[in-house]
Amino acid sequence: MAKNVGWSAIQENSGERADYVKLEAGKKTRLHILDENPIQFSVHPIAGGAQGRPERCKGKDCPFCAKPLDYGKKTRYAVSVFAFDTNQPKVLEGGTQIFAGISAAVEAYEGQTKAFDIIINRTGAGLETRYTVVPVPTQYKPEMLKVEKFNVAKIYGVSTATDDDTTDHPSAIDEVPF
Repeated sequence: MAKNVGWSAIQENSGERADYVKLEAGKKTRLHILDENPIQFSVHPIAGGAQGRPERCKGKDCPFCAKPLDYGKKTRYAVSVFAFDTNQPKVLEGGTQIFAGISAAVEAYEGQTKAFDIIINRTGAGLETRYTVVPVPTQYKPEMLKVEKFNVAKIYGVSTATDDDTTDHPSAIDEVPF
């Protein structure tokens, strides 16, 4: 099961369908965060999921966690955002490199996510991919959101209350049940 976490929890080191942010190399992407906190979950670094994406961990009964397979896991995060390039709500999903940058921006703005937008710049490719997150004063106005934002908690199967109970799985991260 996924977990709703606070921004300070991110460190450097469903039935609803969503439109995801696609970060392209060399292109700066301006986004406005619409959620209070990100959702945290785990994926197995195997290309077994939909569209060749890593497989989401299924929790304590996950076949990819079972010995002798044990594919290992990576922490991922997701948050609902407003994408200025399309003027539409989307879901930003990524690892600690992106979300640690967002976390630093949230801290710089004293937790006031409504006060700033973020510009994410992707450079490099493959193992050399790097993401730079820069907070800028917001250009977002609530009336710009013509349709409802994505319910990231519903997409990732998590309650909206922050949940610190991670005893169900030895990874200390709640996974999305599928």
